[in-house]
Amino acid sequence: MRVPRLMPIRHDRVLVRSLRQLARVRIEAMDSGFAGTTAGDNKAWTAAIRRARDPMRLDFSSLEASVRALRRCVDETERVLPGMSPVVRETLHAGIIQHFEVAYEVCWKSMRRWLGYNLRPEAVDGVSRRELFRLAAEARLIGDVEEWMTFHRARNETSHTYDSAVAGEVYAVAVRFLPAAERFLGEIVERHD
Repeated sequence: MRVPRLMPIRHDRVLVRSLRQLARVRIEAMDSGFAGTTAGDNKAWTAAIRRARDPMRLDFSSLEASVRALRRCVDETERVLPGMSPVVRETLHAGIIQHFEVAYEVCWKSMRRWLGYNLRPEAVDGVSRRELFRLAAEARLIGDVEEWMTFHRARNETSHTYDSAVAGEVYAVAVRFLPAAERFLGEIVERHD
């Protein structure tokens, strides 16, 4: 007669994998020089456990690329704009507006991912854009919620209507958005452990 196993094999494998992962976390914390019970130990443990829980680090390469593309476009446009015809000027503005749309979308989505990763995922699920920006301001990722709401409204205007007057206003907002996006990028990359 066979003796029944207490746990199915699948659960044994999961348990072994979890124990190995916990051992790696402990070794990683010890290698970091935080083997005691200091405040640094808590930080090292928290970071190590976060990495063990979600081994895939947040990737900000698309955020960096979109902000860098907007910077290149704005710099080049400002350099060549004075001698351009109105048609070429309008085309360059349209390109900057397009880069603004992409950079804005990647910024707020990266903001949501970072906050979900570093807070609780439930804290950012289904929140309004204003609430997301408020959470980001509390986390000191951005400076001014109203400024980011202005960027949000400008992004919405570009997707619903096209009018040369609106395009001119959105172009001005896009140029103002660039330093805010660069500050946000710096904060999010620096603070992602």
